[in-house]
Amino acid sequence: MKILHIANTDFFIKKLMLNKLKGLQSKGYEVHVMAPFCKYRDDIIEEGITTHNIDIHREIRPFKDLVAIFKLARYLKKYKFTIVHTHSSKAGIIGRTAAKLAKVPYIIHTSHGLSFYSNQKKIKFHAYKLCEKFVGRFTDIIFSQNHEDLNQIRKYNLVPNQRAIYEGNGVNIDEIKNNIKQKPQDQILKKYNIKDKFVIGLYARLEPVKGHLFFLKALKKYIDETGDDKIIVLLAGGNFGYESDYEQKIDEKIKQLNLQHYIKKVGYVEDITELLAITQLVVLPSKKEGLPRIIMESMTAQIPVIGTDVLGTREIIKDQHTGTLVPYGEVTAMTEALKELIGKPCKREQYKKNGIELILNNFDENLVVERLHREYSKLLFEQSNKHINKSKN
Repeated sequence: MKILHIANTDFFIKKLMLNKLKGLQSKGYEVHVMAPFCKYRDDIIEEGITTHNIDIHREIRPFKDLVAIFKLARYLKKYKFTIVHTHSSKAGIIGRTAAKLAKVPYIIHTSHGLSFYSNQKKIKFHAYKLCEKFVGRFTDIIFSQNHEDLNQIRKYNLVPNQRAIYEGNGVNIDEIKNNIKQKPQDQILKKYNIKDKFVIGLYARLEPVKGHLFFLKALKKYIDETGDDKIIVLLAGGNFGYESDYEQKIDEKIKQLNLQHYIKKVGYVEDITELLAITQLVVLPSKKEGLPRIIMESMTAQIPVIGTDVLGTREIIKDQHTGTLVPYGEVTAMTEALKELIGKPCKREQYKKNGIELILNNFDENLVVERLHREYSKLLFEQSNKHINKSKN
């Protein structure tokens, strides 16, 4: 079976999909990927996966998006894929529309977080929902990475015949553990000029939805109330074109709150296990998530976590069991969570034990590959039956 996965960045493919695509290859599928390639094409080709380039902008550009749809449709007709499987909202709308025009036998989409959600401006909410309902009419399966989005997909009937299926998400557990074991902690601490500090990690893309500014306010309140000068917060993450001036806003807020002594910005780090090897607490203060990979990676590395009680994050963090959940935007609640986790080693140990157990039982990447394989196999069986019935007639 010849399958094309479409995403809107090659970073997305390399960092979030590559292991799953390799898993599908091992099941006998001919796997192709398509994205606007700028950095990771060679890495993906090295894994034996065929790459195809496409020009998809993250911003909504009606004329260019329409051109992209028709160009892609011609391309899909030429290469005759059995399945086109799209990822994320923008690539999902363009890719599925083009696949329909090209008469691709099966069209699948994975929601990594719906484009419409609560607390969004009404005009955006309804516009995005309308787009999803339109492309959903010719989508054979929609996978969801979390159960809350799955319920929304079913509630709004975004796919015919309720073919909405839980995909989940996962990490390569052995790879993360082995990478961390091989990391020399002393050398890494020296590299980042850290000595005798409690290391807190905020490892997320530099975009507003990740909640950096909210966390900085809570950090300031924590320092003012405790006088703790033995902590250091590592901010790691790239912008990737989400909002060009957001990093500047973070810098301004750090300066405004006089947090320069407590914050160390390290930019985008290719191998996150380098930072996890020296981190004692991970915080994810985001407004919403699909199913946050950094939380899964942190739990695999047996690092306690604090997250916001929002879509996606609360599916992994079970409050007071695998981590601490705080309401998004509530500075006092985040401050109290920091006090508790920094001040109570026994609480951190509890979260480490329960977190790794949760990952082993529910968020192994191999489980995701098996779910995809099961649904692909059903479509392949369905296609075979169609050919048999057609030949009989």
